Amino acid sequence: MSLSASYNHNLDGSSKIFTNYNRAAEIEKHCSSHLPLASKLSPDDNRGIRIKSELSFTNGDWEQEDGHATLMSFEGHGFPTKLVTFKVMDISSVPHFENTVCLGGIMSIGISSEGPILPTSSSPPFTIRPGVYLQTNDHENGKEHLLCLLGNTTLPISKPFIDDWNDYYLEYSLLEDDHILLVLQYPQSSSLKRRAIRGEMQSLNQEGSLAYFDNVHISSQLNGYANFSPRRFTPFDILQNHKDKHDASKLGPFQLGKESDSAWNDGNYRMVFQNLICDEQTNDNNIESAKVSAVLRAFPTMDEFTE
Repeated sequence: MSLSASYNHNLDGSSKIFTNYNRAAEIEKHCSSHLPLASKLSPDDNRGIRIKSELSFTNGDWEQEDGHATLMSFEGHGFPTKLVTFKVMDISSVPHFENTVCLGGIMSIGISSEGPILPTSSSPPFTIRPGVYLQTNDHENGKEHLLCLLGNTTLPISKPFIDDWNDYYLEYSLLEDDHILLVLQYPQSSSLKRRAIRGEMQSLNQEGSLAYFDNVHISSQLNGYANFSPRRFTPFDILQNHKDKHDASKLGPFQLGKESDSAWNDGNYRMVFQNLICDEQTNDNNIESAKVSAVLRAFPTMDEFTE
């Protein structure tokens, strides 16, 4: 079973032009804590191209704050995988705020029990528009790229349903919502210890309303110019340390949630190797080197998992 607020053909190489940038007053209100931090942007004819390539990411992770308003319900079996992809789709040539660039994008976010790949469905995506790009020089976080965007989507809303045989199900309906705020922060320069993308998506609806959801926290890694990874590598079986067999949530550096205690978890795990990025460099002495990064994911194995 999988649920997703996305559709796949919006995440390919095609371009979609966003012309609706008429929510400037809302941006000024909801991004008010970020706009004053904007540093002066130097002239750059290639800024739009770089923003599209460097600030888009795939197969990031998302988690929701503990609460009662879930973004999307999950009634599947096994270990749920929560992935998010964001793609900058459009750069506007008209500035609405000082030291900012207006833009729009598409975010695909889903939850699935079908392994560590992003699920797809026919439901609409989070269309994150309009928004602003700015550069900050925060004393705590250093120099960062920052996106603050308003968005709209069609949310999957669930309600319980009991059939004539007293079997319990969840029925899903779609609810249009344009009261969504997304903030993404990227380090301007990357290193081994500083390459994480951090973000938060929140509902601007009144708490308790049908469209309201608790805050969603997003994390990913910076993109590279060369990505050699296919969509999914062959999984590897993991042998646990015998000292930790009594605690399924202990698996080296991996953080496994309460789902690891599920009755569907047989205590065996697999690891996949994804998003291999290679950034080749040549220094002044003509010596070539490369910075390499990858994502390792661990998940419990079930009988229905195949390579």
